[in-house]
Amino acid sequence: MHFHGKEMPRKDILTIGRIMGVHGLKGYLRVRSFSDSRDCFIPGNTVLLKPSGMGGDGGPGKYREPDKRNQGPLNRNQGPLNSYGETGNDGIWYEIEKVAPHRKGILVMFKGVDPDTGQKLVGHDICLPKTSLPDLEEDTYYWQDIIGLKVVDANLGDIGNVVQVIPTGSNDVFVVKALGNPNKEYLVPALAWVVLSVDPDGGEMHVDIPRELRE
Repeated sequence: MHFHGKEMPRKDILTIGRIMGVHGLKGYLRVRSFSDSRDCFIPGNTVLLKPSGMGGDGGPGKYREPDKRNQGPLNRNQGPLNSYGETGNDGIWYEIEKVAPHRKGILVMFKGVDPDTGQKLVGHDICLPKTSLPDLEEDTYYWQDIIGLKVVDANLGDIGNVVQVIPTGSNDVFVVKALGNPNKEYLVPALAWVVLSVDPDGGEMHVDIPRELRE
């Protein structure tokens, strides 16, 4: 399995990046991308800018069964989704006007945003509706669909809920906050023989955590 952040349910919005600062006098903003692809930052695409923490949780990461891993492009140009400057979902929709590479991040210019306005957007999350992304492959999920799932271990029973997904390069790791003990966490490697099943609709993930990781 792979786990992949107008008014719409929060679960239908993915966070693809965050505005980190203003760059120069032309209106560019420094952006930290949360995506494994920059294809979603394409001139003409419309994105939702909202204060960090107001939704679009989970980022655009994906998780899939290790034997089928395929991190294809996150997004393709779908054209404008809305007019720039329109409000919704506690944020504002803006059209991407220009994009340029910048060190480990990217520079993005939004239509209608000057440096003064851009300064007020620093710290905002950049979000996209799921409907603007390609259909997921079978047994593939967005990370935000995984975060919050109840985790049931084959030996320990209900152990808690997924609170974070950590990409390590080789395999993802699910951080599970222990049930009844907020100071304890289980680190569950996203391996085929550890993660037995995932059911976002049912709200559960079934695992078989190795003995050395249960303590």
